[in-house]
Amino acid sequence: MTWGLFVALTLGMFVLARMALNSQNRSAFDALLLSVNFIKIFTTIIFIFTYIRAFEPTSNWFLIPFFLIYALFTIFEVDMLSKMGKEK
Repeated sequence: MTWGLFVALTLGMFVLARMALNSQNRSAFDALLLSVNFIKIFTTIIFIFTYIRAFEPTSNWFLIPFFLIYALFTIFEVDMLSKMGKEK
């Protein structure tokens, strides 16, 4: 479920970033980056609380693989967005 969540967020961000780069508004890309990061963090928090309520884990060790996946996708996104920003 975590992979699916982050793949969907990354694909949506990629599409929106392309649209922002083609926009006449020069600050659209920067505003998108801030918005996407906020949405990603908020969605992640909701996902974690939903998982805790649904499955009632006995320990917090489930957070380690979750945040490893989060870190991998964040590194990928930063790299991708840096390259996209340099193109324009």
